[in-house]
Amino acid sequence: MTIIHDSPVRTKEERAELFRALRELKRACGKNKHDQITTLIDALLDEGIDTRPRIIGALQRLDFSANQVAAVLDDEVNRRRWRRHGHGQYARTSNDLPVVSGTAIAQPL
Repeated sequence: MTIIHDSPVRTKEERAELFRALRELKRACGKNKHDQITTLIDALLDEGIDTRPRIIGALQRLDFSANQVAAVLDDEVNRRRWRRHGHGQYARTSNDLPVVSGTAIAQPL
């Protein structure tokens, strides 16, 4: 089992709510795995989960393989959707995704 330690200020309940929202977002993305992973990574970045191990670990909890997630991360960095800072943190190159009612979970475009 993968454990996410995304923030010392997040409570167990807040983490549970985050993953509930991520599961809903995954369902809303349709069946295309690449689209699901891309959208979920955007949401994770908005939530401050922004390093490769934490992103991969979070998406493993949502039933994606580490290889699937790593491939999308690499592919989208090459396409310039995200950038990777020298200290290993990822960031979106644009902040144009809408926010879902009070959370920073991005909706698919």
